[in-house]
Amino acid sequence: KILQDHYCERLGEALLLNPPGVFRMLWKLIRPFIDKRTLKKINFLPKNFKECDLLQERFNLEELDVSLGGTGDLPFDFQKYGELMMSEDEKRLGSLAVQSNPIQTIQKED
Repeated sequence: KILQDHYCERLGEALLLNPPGVFRMLWKLIRPFIDKRTLKKINFLPKNFKECDLLQERFNLEELDVSLGGTGDLPFDFQKYGELMMSEDEKRLGSLAVQSNPIQTIQKED
């Protein structure tokens, strides 16, 4: 209730692809406690998800990997991805340092 009252409508959409059976049991337990607007945004894709219209509506299938129902066969470069994530982390850490210590920011600008 607290999360829904203070952080309402934070979810854009969730597409759940082949969740394990344990998750489905837990879902039945927590579902009654989730706001109805949020429930409408959570979609379980069927077992034949590769033929699902929902994927075609939400994604460019040429950019979506074959294992996820798309037709894309783009290589995944772990090195390039790692470098990108490290640079994003550095940006975020830098902005956090600026926010947490405004005096230091003023001194740097001088």
